[in-house]
Amino acid sequence: MPHPRALVAVPVLLLVVSLLSGCAFTNLLSSREKEQVFDTRAQAAASPTALLVMPAFVPADAVHLRIRVSLDGKGELLRYASPTPLDAASCARGPLQGTPGIVASWWPEITPKNGAQCGAGWQAFQTSGTTFAWHDDTPGA
Repeated sequence: MPHPRALVAVPVLLLVVSLLSGCAFTNLLSSREKEQVFDTRAQAAASPTALLVMPAFVPADAVHLRIRVSLDGKGELLRYASPTPLDAASCARGPLQGTPGIVASWWPEITPKNGAQCGAGWQAFQTSGTTFAWHDDTPGA
């Protein structure tokens, strides 16, 4: 005779699988992106579990940092708030090349055509005190 817990667990498991069928279930199992949130640049830089090394162009006064990293090598996204403009020593103003290889709900719908190239392949733009930056890890990017 089956154990009473098994009689409850099987229908619950079937319900969960049916609710997560299709894309939602596939995404749950195959999510190859990770995201982190930090209150300050110092917190992000000091974190032993940070998903990326903080780029040099991110100022010391950066707050409300959000990082999204593709584990499949499609790139990284970074957002932070700061009154400090992009540093001319680290970033060269000019046209942005393409768009990020990954997406996030907090990324603007439209990526502008102009911004800055910021060392080691990072591209960035600022809007209303918020800086958005991305780095594509794809070959030739």
